[in-house]
Amino acid sequence: MPKLDIIVPVFDPGIPEDSGRAKKDGIWPELRRAEANRFAYKMKVALEDLGVFGAVRVAPDSSATGDLYVVGKILESNGAEVEIEIQVVDISEKEWFTKSFDLDVSEGFYDNARNKGLDPYDPVFEEAAIYVAERLNGFDGKELENLQMLTDIRFGASFSEEVFAQYIKVEKNFWGSKNLVLASMPSSDDPMIRRVKAIRVRDQLFTDRMQSHYVEFSLKMGDSYSIWQSSSSFEVRAERAAQRKAFGQALVGVLLVAGAVSAANNNRNNNSGTTAAAVAAGVGGITMLTE
Repeated sequence: MPKLDIIVPVFDPGIPEDSGRAKKDGIWPELRRAEANRFAYKMKVALEDLGVFGAVRVAPDSSATGDLYVVGKILESNGAEVEIEIQVVDISEKEWFTKSFDLDVSEGFYDNARNKGLDPYDPVFEEAAIYVAERLNGFDGKELENLQMLTDIRFGASFSEEVFAQYIKVEKNFWGSKNLVLASMPSSDDPMIRRVKAIRVRDQLFTDRMQSHYVEFSLKMGDSYSIWQSSSSFEVRAERAAQRKAFGQALVGVLLVAGAVSAANNNRNNNSGTTAAAVAAGVGGITMLTE
C-alpha cells in the first residue's frame, strides 16, 4: 500500500481579533503563537509513530507540497484542558474531515512524579493521528497511487502550467464540491515528469532541513511550558472552585429567602416570634447573596 506524504502546517493559534476578548479568555498571544509551532510538531510525531504514512513534515503554511494536509487550529489550551480542530485535505482538494479533539488533564497529573518529562496534551494528538489513519481504510492502493501522481503533476504545474494542465480536470461531487482528478497519466519516462520529480526531491530536502528547527524549538520551550501548564491548570481549577462555592452560596441564599417568604406567609397570623425567626432567616439569605 503506498504511503502518503503529509504536510502539517503550523497551527492556527486561535487568537481572537479583538484583543479585549483575548484578554478576557485568558489568551496570551505570544504563548499561543509558540503553542501553534509546538502543536504542529506534536501532530507530526503522533502521525509518524503510527508508521502508516510516508514523510511527515511541519511547514510554515500550506504552500509546501504533499499528498495530504493535516491543518490544525487551537481552540483551547489552559493546562487543565486542551482542544484542537483538525481538518484533513488531500492534494485533490478533497476534504477528508474536519473534527475537534479535546482532553481534560487529570487533576493529579502534575503532582505525580512519574509524569515528569511527559506532556499531558500528548493523548489528544495521538487520538487525532489515529483518526486520520483510520480514514485511509476508505482508499485502495490505486487511489493512493493516483494521489501521489497528482501531487507530482500539481507540483509541475506550479512551474509550467501549460505543460501539466492537460493531465488534470475538475470534477464536482454529489454535494457540489469541486475536486481535482487525473484526466490522463503521463508516461513514467516523460522527461518533464523526471525533471519535476528531481526538483521535488530538492524541495523536500529544503523542508526536511527545517524540521530540526521545530524539534529544537519544542525542546527548548519544554521545561518552561510544562511549568506554565501546571500553574495555569492550578489557577483554572482554583477559579472554578471559587465559582462553584459562590454559586452554592447564592443558591443557599435563594432557598433561605424563599423559605423565609413562605414561612412569613404561612405564619402571618401567628405570634411575632415565629415571624421574627422567618425574617432573620431571610436576612441571612440576603447576606449570603451579597457576599
